[in-house]
Amino acid sequence: MRARRLVRKPKKSEPPLPRGFVSTRRPRVTYVLEKFSLSGGVLSVVQLVNRLQLLGWDAKIATHHDHRQEQLDAYTLYHKPYVFPSAESMIRNFPPSDVVVATLWSTAPKVHRIVRETVPGAVPWYFVQDDETRFFPSFDRSARQAVIDGYALIPNRIVKSAWLGEVLRGRGVASVRVPLGMDLDAFYCESPDAPRPLRVVGMARPSIPRRGFTALVGAFREIARRRPDVELALFGCDDLAAHALDFPHVDLGALPNERMRGVYNGAAVYLDTSEFQGFGRPALEAMACGCATVLGREGGVSEYARDGENCLLIDPADRDAAVAAVLRLLDDAALRARVVAAATATAQRFSCDVEAQATSRLFAASIGLDPEAIAGGRR
Repeated sequence: MRARRLVRKPKKSEPPLPRGFVSTRRPRVTYVLEKFSLSGGVLSVVQLVNRLQLLGWDAKIATHHDHRQEQLDAYTLYHKPYVFPSAESMIRNFPPSDVVVATLWSTAPKVHRIVRETVPGAVPWYFVQDDETRFFPSFDRSARQAVIDGYALIPNRIVKSAWLGEVLRGRGVASVRVPLGMDLDAFYCESPDAPRPLRVVGMARPSIPRRGFTALVGAFREIARRRPDVELALFGCDDLAAHALDFPHVDLGALPNERMRGVYNGAAVYLDTSEFQGFGRPALEAMACGCATVLGREGGVSEYARDGENCLLIDPADRDAAVAAVLRLLDDAALRARVVAAATATAQRFSCDVEAQATSRLFAASIGLDPEAIAGGRR
Protein backbone atom coordinates (compact mmCIF):
# COMPACT_ATOMS: atom_id res chain seq x y z
CA MET A 1 0.00 0.00 0.00
CA ARG A 2 1.45 3.26 -1.11
CA ALA A 3 2.09 5.79 1.60
CA ARG A 4 0.00 8.88 1.28
CA ARG A 5 1.93 12.07 0.75
CA LEU A 6 0.90 14.76 3.13
CA VAL A 7 0.34 18.06 1.42
CA ARG A 8 0.41 21.18 3.58
CA LYS A 9 -2.19 23.69 2.60
CA PRO A 10 -0.79 27.21 2.36
CA LYS A 11 -1.76 29.44 5.21
CA LYS A 12 -4.13 32.22 4.36
CA SER A 13 -2.12 34.62 6.50
CA GLU A 14 0.91 34.74 8.72
CA PRO A 15 0.61 35.47 12.44
CA PRO A 16 0.44 39.23 12.83
CA LEU A 17 3.58 41.04 13.93
CA PRO A 18 3.89 44.53 15.28
CA ARG A 19 4.31 46.78 12.28
CA GLY A 20 7.64 48.06 13.55
CA PHE A 21 9.07 44.55 13.16
CA VAL A 22 7.92 44.09 9.55
CA SER A 23 10.37 46.53 7.99
CA THR A 24 13.86 45.35 7.06
CA ARG A 25 15.40 47.66 9.66
CA ARG A 26 13.75 48.92 12.81
CA PRO A 27 14.37 52.55 13.76
CA ARG A 28 17.15 52.76 16.34
CA VAL A 29 17.12 54.78 19.56
CA THR A 30 19.91 54.75 22.14
CA TYR A 31 19.59 56.34 25.57
CA VAL A 32 22.82 57.52 27.22
CA LEU A 33 23.04 56.90 30.97
CA GLU A 34 25.77 58.34 33.17
CA LYS A 35 25.70 55.07 35.11
CA PHE A 36 23.40 52.36 36.38
CA SER A 37 22.29 53.11 39.93
CA LEU A 38 19.28 52.30 42.09
CA SER A 39 17.28 55.43 41.30
CA GLY A 40 13.96 56.48 39.86
CA GLY A 41 15.68 58.26 36.99
CA VAL A 42 17.43 55.10 35.81
CA LEU A 43 14.24 53.10 36.27
CA SER A 44 12.36 55.58 34.08
CA VAL A 45 14.91 55.09 31.29
CA VAL A 46 14.97 51.29 31.58
CA GLN A 47 11.20 51.14 31.56
CA LEU A 48 10.96 53.35 28.47
CA VAL A 49 13.61 51.41 26.57
CA ASN A 50 11.86 48.11 27.30
CA ARG A 51 8.50 49.47 26.16
CA LEU A 52 9.94 51.07 23.02
CA GLN A 53 11.36 47.69 22.07
CA LEU A 54 7.88 46.19 22.34
CA LEU A 55 6.58 48.98 20.12
CA GLY A 56 8.97 48.10 17.32
CA TRP A 57 12.06 50.19 18.05
CA ASP A 58 15.60 48.86 18.23
CA ALA A 59 16.00 50.53 21.63
CA LYS A 60 19.20 50.32 23.68
CA ILE A 61 21.05 51.91 26.60
CA ALA A 62 24.69 53.01 26.46
CA THR A 63 26.78 53.93 29.50
CA HIS A 64 30.43 54.33 30.40
CA HIS A 65 30.60 55.03 34.11
CA ASP A 66 31.96 52.57 36.64
CA HIS A 67 29.10 50.97 38.55
CA ARG A 68 28.53 47.95 40.69
CA GLN A 69 27.30 44.99 38.68
CA GLU A 70 24.56 44.24 41.20
CA GLN A 71 23.00 47.63 40.46
CA LEU A 72 22.81 46.79 36.76
CA ASP A 73 21.44 43.36 37.66
CA ALA A 74 18.69 44.99 39.73
CA TYR A 75 16.87 45.96 36.54
CA THR A 76 14.92 43.81 34.10
CA LEU A 77 16.36 44.68 30.69
CA TYR A 78 15.05 43.41 27.37
CA HIS A 79 18.51 43.96 25.86
CA LYS A 80 22.16 43.86 26.81
CA PRO A 81 23.29 47.45 27.38
CA TYR A 82 26.44 48.88 25.86
CA VAL A 83 28.93 49.42 28.72
CA PHE A 84 32.05 51.27 27.56
CA PRO A 85 35.30 51.61 29.56
CA SER A 86 35.28 55.41 29.29
CA ALA A 87 33.22 58.34 28.06
CA GLU A 88 35.63 58.90 25.18
CA SER A 89 35.37 55.26 24.14
CA MET A 90 31.57 55.51 24.19
CA ILE A 91 31.58 58.65 22.06
CA ARG A 92 34.01 57.27 19.47
CA ASN A 93 32.42 53.81 19.23
CA PHE A 94 28.77 54.70 19.67
CA PRO A 95 26.39 52.21 18.02
CA PRO A 96 24.55 53.26 14.85
CA SER A 97 21.43 55.15 15.94
CA ASP A 98 18.65 57.23 14.45
CA VAL A 99 17.85 58.91 17.78
CA VAL A 100 20.27 59.54 20.67
CA VAL A 101 18.84 60.58 24.05
CA ALA A 102 20.58 62.42 26.89
CA THR A 103 19.19 61.55 30.32
CA LEU A 104 21.15 63.81 32.71
CA TRP A 105 22.89 67.18 32.46
CA SER A 106 26.30 65.48 32.32
CA THR A 107 25.26 63.36 29.33
CA ALA A 108 24.10 66.32 27.20
CA PRO A 109 27.62 67.32 26.05
CA LYS A 110 28.37 63.68 25.29
CA VAL A 111 25.25 63.29 23.17
CA HIS A 112 26.13 66.53 21.40
CA ARG A 113 29.54 65.12 20.47
CA ILE A 114 28.11 61.72 19.53
CA VAL A 115 25.72 63.28 17.03
CA ARG A 116 28.33 65.70 15.71
CA GLU A 117 31.27 63.27 15.44
CA THR A 118 30.12 59.64 15.36
CA VAL A 119 26.51 59.31 14.15
CA PRO A 120 25.94 62.63 12.33
CA GLY A 121 22.61 61.53 10.89
CA ALA A 122 21.05 60.93 14.30
CA VAL A 123 18.56 63.28 15.95
CA PRO A 124 19.42 64.27 19.54
CA TRP A 125 16.83 64.41 22.33
CA TYR A 126 17.13 65.29 26.02
CA PHE A 127 14.92 63.43 28.51
CA VAL A 128 14.87 66.08 31.27
CA GLN A 129 13.70 64.41 34.47
CA ASP A 130 14.23 67.12 37.09
CA ASP A 131 15.32 70.69 37.76
CA GLU A 132 18.94 69.65 37.58
CA THR A 133 20.29 73.09 38.47
CA ARG A 134 19.05 72.41 42.00
CA PHE A 135 21.22 69.33 42.23
CA PHE A 136 23.88 71.89 43.19
CA PRO A 137 23.92 74.53 45.94
CA SER A 138 23.08 78.09 44.89
CA PHE A 139 26.67 79.24 45.40
CA ASP A 140 27.96 76.70 42.83
CA ARG A 141 27.12 78.94 39.89
CA SER A 142 29.44 77.20 37.44
CA ALA A 143 27.75 73.82 37.98
CA ARG A 144 24.29 75.33 37.63
CA GLN A 145 25.39 77.11 34.46
CA ALA A 146 26.71 73.82 33.05
CA VAL A 147 23.21 72.39 33.38
CA ILE A 148 21.68 75.35 31.57
CA ASP A 149 24.35 75.20 28.86
CA GLY A 150 23.40 71.58 28.25
CA TYR A 151 19.88 72.60 27.27
CA ALA A 152 21.29 74.64 24.39
CA LEU A 153 23.25 71.66 23.07
CA ILE A 154 20.17 69.46 22.56
CA PRO A 155 17.34 71.09 20.56
CA ASN A 156 14.62 68.52 21.37
CA ARG A 157 13.56 68.06 25.00
CA ILE A 158 11.00 65.92 26.83
CA VAL A 159 9.85 66.72 30.36
CA LYS A 160 7.63 64.54 32.53
CA SER A 161 5.59 67.18 34.35
CA ALA A 162 3.98 70.53 33.60
CA TRP A 163 5.88 71.99 36.56
CA LEU A 164 9.21 71.03 35.02
CA GLY A 165 8.12 72.42 31.67
CA GLU A 166 7.42 75.76 33.36
CA VAL A 167 10.85 75.70 35.03
CA LEU A 168 12.53 75.30 31.65
CA ARG A 169 10.28 77.85 30.00
CA GLY A 170 11.36 80.37 32.62
CA ARG A 171 14.91 79.86 31.36
CA GLY A 172 13.90 80.34 27.75
CA VAL A 173 13.97 76.59 26.99
CA ALA A 174 11.14 74.89 25.10
CA SER A 175 10.09 71.31 25.81
CA VAL A 176 7.39 68.73 25.14
CA ARG A 177 5.54 67.23 28.09
CA VAL A 178 5.11 63.45 28.23
CA PRO A 179 3.83 62.46 31.70
CA LEU A 180 5.79 59.70 33.38
CA GLY A 181 4.19 56.29 33.41
CA MET A 182 4.40 53.30 35.72
CA ASP A 183 4.26 49.58 35.15
CA LEU A 184 0.78 49.05 36.56
CA ASP A 185 1.31 45.29 36.35
CA ALA A 186 4.08 45.68 38.94
CA PHE A 187 2.51 48.28 41.25
CA TYR A 188 -0.98 47.55 42.55
CA CYS A 189 -2.86 46.95 45.78
CA GLU A 190 -2.55 43.25 46.59
CA SER A 191 -5.39 43.02 49.14
CA PRO A 192 -7.71 46.04 48.87
CA ASP A 193 -9.93 44.98 51.77
CA ALA A 194 -7.22 43.82 54.16
CA PRO A 195 -6.35 46.05 57.13
CA ARG A 196 -2.98 47.75 57.01
CA PRO A 197 -0.46 47.61 59.87
CA LEU A 198 0.36 50.85 61.67
CA ARG A 199 3.50 51.29 59.61
CA VAL A 200 4.89 54.46 58.00
CA VAL A 201 7.55 54.21 55.29
CA GLY A 202 9.89 56.82 53.88
CA MET A 203 12.73 56.97 51.37
CA ALA A 204 16.12 57.64 52.98
CA ARG A 205 18.61 59.33 50.66
CA PRO A 206 21.05 61.11 53.01
CA SER A 207 23.55 61.69 50.20
CA ILE A 208 21.04 63.80 48.24
CA PRO A 209 20.13 66.92 50.24
CA ARG A 210 17.03 67.75 48.20
CA ARG A 211 15.47 64.44 49.22
CA GLY A 212 14.93 65.81 52.73
CA PHE A 213 16.58 63.11 54.82
CA THR A 214 17.05 65.44 57.81
CA ALA A 215 13.38 66.49 57.69
CA LEU A 216 12.26 62.86 57.36
CA VAL A 217 14.35 61.78 60.36
CA GLY A 218 12.99 64.70 62.40
CA ALA A 219 9.39 63.75 61.60
CA PHE A 220 9.99 60.05 62.29
CA ARG A 221 11.69 60.83 65.59
CA GLU A 222 8.69 62.86 66.72
CA ILE A 223 6.22 60.18 65.59
CA ALA A 224 8.22 57.60 67.55
CA ARG A 225 8.11 59.79 70.65
CA ARG A 226 4.38 60.45 70.42
CA ARG A 227 3.22 57.09 69.07
CA PRO A 228 5.44 54.16 70.04
CA ASP A 229 2.78 51.83 68.62
CA VAL A 230 3.59 53.00 65.08
CA GLU A 231 6.35 51.15 63.20
CA LEU A 232 8.69 53.34 61.15
CA ALA A 233 10.55 51.92 58.14
CA LEU A 234 13.14 53.45 55.84
CA PHE A 235 14.28 52.25 52.42
CA GLY A 236 16.74 53.43 49.80
CA CYS A 237 19.97 53.67 51.83
CA ASP A 238 22.59 50.92 52.01
CA ASP A 239 24.45 52.43 54.99
CA LEU A 240 21.65 53.74 57.19
CA ALA A 241 23.26 52.26 60.32
CA ALA A 242 26.13 54.72 59.91
CA HIS A 243 23.70 57.55 60.66
CA ALA A 244 22.96 56.18 64.15
CA LEU A 245 19.27 57.07 64.23
CA ASP A 246 18.11 57.47 67.82
CA PHE A 247 14.59 56.06 67.54
CA PRO A 248 13.16 52.60 66.83
CA HIS A 249 13.00 51.92 63.09
CA VAL A 250 13.22 49.19 60.46
CA ASP A 251 16.08 49.51 57.98
CA LEU A 252 14.91 48.01 54.68
CA GLY A 253 18.10 48.95 52.84
CA ALA A 254 18.48 49.78 49.15
CA LEU A 255 15.86 47.70 47.38
CA PRO A 256 15.45 46.61 43.74
CA ASN A 257 12.30 47.70 42.00
CA GLU A 258 10.56 44.34 42.19
CA ARG A 259 10.51 44.45 46.01
CA MET A 260 8.95 47.89 46.28
CA ARG A 261 5.36 46.72 45.76
CA GLY A 262 5.65 44.66 48.93
CA VAL A 263 7.04 47.65 50.85
CA TYR A 264 4.14 49.89 49.85
CA ASN A 265 1.53 47.18 50.41
CA GLY A 266 2.91 46.55 53.87
CA ALA A 267 2.43 50.14 55.04
CA ALA A 268 -0.46 52.45 55.85
CA VAL A 269 1.29 55.74 55.06
CA TYR A 270 4.17 56.87 52.86
CA LEU A 271 5.90 60.13 53.88
CA ASP A 272 8.01 62.14 51.42
CA THR A 273 9.81 65.22 52.76
CA SER A 274 11.74 66.04 49.57
CA GLU A 275 12.33 69.74 49.01
CA PHE A 276 10.91 69.25 45.50
CA GLN A 277 10.31 66.48 42.99
CA GLY A 278 10.67 66.50 39.21
CA PHE A 279 7.69 64.14 39.22
CA GLY A 280 7.74 61.97 42.32
CA ARG A 281 7.64 58.37 41.10
CA PRO A 282 7.77 56.72 44.57
CA ALA A 283 4.70 58.65 45.72
CA LEU A 284 2.69 57.53 42.70
CA GLU A 285 3.90 53.94 43.19
CA ALA A 286 2.70 54.09 46.78
CA MET A 287 -0.66 55.44 45.65
CA ALA A 288 -1.06 52.59 43.16
CA CYS A 289 -0.36 50.11 45.97
CA GLY A 290 -3.06 51.47 48.28
CA CYS A 291 -0.73 53.35 50.60
CA ALA A 292 -1.89 56.79 51.78
CA THR A 293 0.67 59.52 51.07
CA VAL A 294 1.93 62.70 52.72
CA LEU A 295 3.95 64.73 50.22
CA GLY A 296 5.82 68.01 49.88
CA ARG A 297 3.95 70.64 47.89
CA GLU A 298 6.64 71.74 45.45
CA GLY A 299 7.48 70.24 42.12
CA GLY A 300 6.11 67.71 39.69
CA VAL A 301 3.82 66.07 42.26
CA SER A 302 1.32 68.72 41.11
CA GLU A 303 0.89 66.50 38.06
CA TYR A 304 -1.22 64.12 40.15
CA ALA A 305 -1.33 65.15 43.85
CA ARG A 306 -4.54 66.81 45.12
CA ASP A 307 -4.46 67.91 48.75
CA GLY A 308 -7.20 66.33 50.85
CA GLU A 309 -8.42 64.35 47.87
CA ASN A 310 -5.81 61.71 46.99
CA CYS A 311 -3.05 62.72 49.45
CA LEU A 312 -2.14 65.28 52.09
CA LEU A 313 0.29 68.01 51.06
CA ILE A 314 2.68 69.75 53.45
CA ASP A 315 5.62 72.12 53.64
CA PRO A 316 8.36 69.47 54.01
CA ALA A 317 10.40 71.78 56.23
CA ASP A 318 7.51 71.98 58.73
CA ARG A 319 8.10 68.99 60.99
CA ASP A 320 4.93 69.50 63.01
CA ALA A 321 2.79 69.64 59.86
CA ALA A 322 4.34 66.42 58.55
CA VAL A 323 3.78 64.61 61.86
CA ALA A 324 0.20 65.88 62.15
CA ALA A 325 -0.63 64.77 58.59
CA VAL A 326 0.78 61.28 59.13
CA LEU A 327 -1.06 60.79 62.44
CA ARG A 328 -4.27 62.15 60.96
CA LEU A 329 -4.19 59.47 58.26
CA LEU A 330 -3.31 56.74 60.75
CA ASP A 331 -6.08 57.69 63.19
CA ASP A 332 -8.88 58.60 60.79
CA ALA A 333 -9.72 55.38 58.98
CA ALA A 334 -12.52 56.97 56.96
CA LEU A 335 -10.23 59.73 55.69
CA ARG A 336 -7.50 57.25 54.84
CA ALA A 337 -9.98 55.08 52.92
CA ARG A 338 -11.20 58.06 50.87
CA VAL A 339 -7.67 59.21 50.11
CA VAL A 340 -6.53 55.73 49.13
CA ALA A 341 -9.53 55.14 46.86
CA ALA A 342 -8.91 58.41 45.02
CA ALA A 343 -5.17 57.76 44.88
CA THR A 344 -5.44 54.30 43.33
CA ALA A 345 -7.79 55.72 40.69
CA THR A 346 -5.30 58.52 40.00
CA ALA A 347 -2.43 56.10 39.52
CA GLN A 348 -4.30 54.25 36.78
CA ARG A 349 -3.95 57.30 34.54
CA PHE A 350 -0.15 57.03 34.49
CA SER A 351 0.68 53.96 32.40
CA CYS A 352 4.18 53.34 31.06
CA ASP A 353 2.57 52.03 27.85
CA VAL A 354 0.92 55.40 27.22
CA GLU A 355 4.22 57.16 27.98
CA ALA A 356 6.11 54.93 25.55
CA GLN A 357 3.54 55.41 22.79
CA ALA A 358 3.74 59.20 23.12
CA THR A 359 7.55 59.05 23.14
CA SER A 360 7.54 56.77 20.10
CA ARG A 361 5.42 59.24 18.14
CA LEU A 362 7.77 62.13 18.98
CA PHE A 363 10.90 60.19 18.01
CA ALA A 364 9.36 58.89 14.79
CA ALA A 365 8.25 62.34 13.67
CA SER A 366 11.69 63.80 14.44
CA ILE A 367 13.43 61.37 12.05
CA GLY A 368 10.89 61.79 9.28
CA LEU A 369 8.89 58.63 9.83
CA ASP A 370 5.14 58.47 9.89
CA PRO A 371 4.45 57.99 13.62
CA GLU A 372 1.66 55.61 12.69
CA ALA A 373 4.15 53.39 10.85
CA ILE A 374 5.77 52.45 14.15
CA ALA A 375 3.96 49.84 16.21
CA GLY A 376 1.98 51.55 18.93
CA GLY A 377 1.80 54.78 16.96
CA ARG A 378 -1.97 54.79 17.09
CA ARG A 379 -3.85 56.01 20.08
